[in-house]
This record gives sequence, C-alpha cells and structure tokens, in this order.
Amino acid sequence: MGATGSADAARAAVTNLLSDLVGERLEPDSEVVEEERAGADLNTAMAWLMRSFDNFTHPVDEVVDAYAQLCTLTVTARRLARAARFLANDGVDPGTGERVLTEPLARRVNAVMMTCGTYDAAGQFAYDVGFPCTSGVAGAVMGNVPNRFGVCAWSPPLDRAGNSRAGRAALHMLSERLGLSLL
Repeated sequence: MGATGSADAARAAVTNLLSDLVGERLEPDSEVVEEERAGADLNTAMAWLMRSFDNFTHPVDEVVDAYAQLCTLTVTARRLARAARFLANDGVDPGTGERVLTEPLARRVNAVMMTCGTYDAAGQFAYDVGFPCTSGVAGAVMGNVPNRFGVCAWSPPLDRAGNSRAGRAALHMLSERLGLSLL
C-alpha cells in the first residue's frame, strides 16, 4: 500500500465497497472481532513477513486489526452471493453497471480464489466445485461462476482446512447438477 493512506482508511474503503455491493451497511461483529484479535498470532507473523518484503509500511498491529474487522463483517448468504457477482461479470457489478475492478484484475482475483481461496483444500475445491471460491471463519463459502452469477453457501461446522463441510458439499452438488465446473 505504500506510505500513503492508513490501514483504517483501507478498511473503511473495503467496508464501503462491500456495503455498496450488498445493498446495505455492513458492520463488524464486535464479539467476533475480539475472538479474531485474541487468535491473531499467525496473521501477525505473516504480516511481519510481508512487511519485511516491503509489501506494506503501516504498523503491523493496525493492519492485522483492520483485517480482523473485515473478516467479521455481518452479512447474509444471499447478500454475500450478491457481493460476488462483479467477479462473475469481469469486474462489473451487474446490479449497477459500475466497474468495480478492471477485467484483468477481476481475472487475477478469480485465479487467486481458485488456487488458494479455500486454504489448503483449494485443489480439492477446484476438483469438487470447479469454480473460484473463498472461505471465511464463520462457515461461509463464497464463489462465482464466471459469466453467470455469484453464489454463497453457509454452514458453520468447518473441516480441518477451515472450510464449511456442508457448504463445500452444497456447492459441489450445485456444480454437478447445473454443469458449472470450469474444469
């Protein structure tokens, strides 16, 4: 991010963007923020590593806190699927027609989601589901089927990799029944 802006400003910008995409103001769940802060050792270590490579210059604790707040935004599965639509539409929000990301950047985000958006299970997700997905600590799995739609499944029990067990099964079934796999 460089020396301009702040971690708090970046968090606010992402929160505003997501709020616009889902159509309502999103706020972090304060109880879950505290849980994320208490268990942030690995995220803090990774942030120090990224900082050592000059990937950001802001204080690590501010960056990790902003990340914790973004990870705990309260949203429904339907609205999270709506937020993913722009990634399925080459970076353009189909609800408003506004460009959120350039087409090449939207492709890059989809590639990152496909290859590591579901942690150590990304390869199995790619095989089972066949379209870009990303997972959250609360049990949501958000994905998008390029040139079609955004999708979300939510069920809290997580597997060893930190992904929703039932969400993965539901997206696999959806992909199989509708022939959505890109692979």
